[in-house]
Amino acid sequence: MGPPSRPLNLSRSFVILNNLKTHFLVGETAQCPGQHDGRCYINLVLPVHIDQLFTLLFTRSKFFIEFHELRRTADVKMTNWVLNEETGEKMRTVTMVVAVTQALGPKTSNVQETQVPRHCFIQ
Repeated sequence: MGPPSRPLNLSRSFVILNNLKTHFLVGETAQCPGQHDGRCYINLVLPVHIDQLFTLLFTRSKFFIEFHELRRTADVKMTNWVLNEETGEKMRTVTMVVAVTQALGPKTSNVQETQVPRHCFIQ
């Protein structure tokens, strides 16, 4: 097993988010009743409305661009959100080239994500 990957430094992006609270309306804390499988990378309450948070994370916002710069992610491409006729869910595809920090092997890897908003998010 190789050395642990270096932690992601998001302090610059969190400063951006912290500054956003003066520009956006902050409402009640949103709670999701659903189960979320997978790893928890961060558990934090952000001082922004859920709609603004969605914009920050899922559009080409300044935060989104800086986040991917910090991760050394390149060539990020996103399709528009489309309705899947079979499932009735919105979805989109995101492709990118991510930096790989292992000592041996390739230095980058192509990634393709299929993103589907959780039912607890869609109102």
